[in-house]
Parts: sequence; structure tokens; C-alpha cells
Amino acid sequence: MIAIDAIIWPADAREACRSYLGFLIKITEEMELTFPDWAPNPVVTAKAFVAGEIPEERYRSETNRWWDHIDSSGGMREFRDPSILSARLALCLLSATEDEAGRLGEHLSWFLEVLGFMGVDLEAPVAEMERYFQFQKQRGVGDSMQAASSEKCPCATGGRGRTTSDRFILGQGAS
Repeated sequence: MIAIDAIIWPADAREACRSYLGFLIKITEEMELTFPDWAPNPVVTAKAFVAGEIPEERYRSETNRWWDHIDSSGGMREFRDPSILSARLALCLLSATEDEAGRLGEHLSWFLEVLGFMGVDLEAPVAEMERYFQFQKQRGVGDSMQAASSEKCPCATGGRGRTTSDRFILGQGAS
């Protein structure tokens, strides 16, 4: 069993963000997850950011549209509405900046949690995560992979002081 906090992230913050975003892009594309047409596609925006084609300011500014959608829909505590979940997934793709590099495990945990809320079977994303990332060997991890709370993750809170009390535990009973 693996733990998200055992991922070995690149020491360079920008490279760590690129690694994180590469994984999210890969999963989003492989699972053919789509986004509404009323905002720029966050996968395209994240790819452009990773490639250095757009500055961080433009990349991050795209989060405003998604947060506005959540706010205008009264969706702050909504975890079933497909439109709100799509916005939350977009925020995962648009929230990986160098100043967040130390918390990428929290971001990854939230991404997997959003996929779960969307009804995605997490077996394939977790298997891909095991292949995609390198992990530290840990002793006494036990039978579960526990990720950090989404309470502090900007993709969950938008840097607007929002919180969620949900915690994400993945892997209990999974192989």
C-alpha cells in the first residue's frame, strides 16, 4: 500500500507542480472527463502553464470563473451536482503554483476526493498514481493510505477562507 505523503516530489517547486499537473492532466484525459463550454478548458490552460506558454497570473486567474460558478450556484457545500463537481475538478487543475509546492499531496488528495464525488471508480487513478510517482518506503503504513485533509488546500478553499471538514482516506480494503 502507498501513502500520498510518501510521494517523492522534485526538489524544484516548478518541477513538482509540473509533475502534479502532468498526473492530473493524464487522468482527466484518460477518463475523458469534460468541462462546460462557458469557460476556457482547464486542461488546455494547465497544459499551457506546464509548457511555459502562459504566465502564472493568467493560469491562476482562470480559477475566478470556476469559483464564481460555485458561488452563484450556491454550491459551496454541494458535492453531488455535476456542474459544481466539474468546477471543483477545474480548480484542481488550476491551483498548482510554486507557492503551493509543499502542499501538493493535499492537492492530490482533494483531486482524488473530487473524482470519488463524481462517481469515478478510483482503482484506475490510484493504480496510475503508483506507476506515475516515486514513493519513499515507509514502515508501519498499515492497510490504508491516508491523505491530508482538504481543509487547507486552496483548490478546495480557493484562498477565500472556505473550508470543508471532509477527510479523504483511500485504500482501505483496496489492493
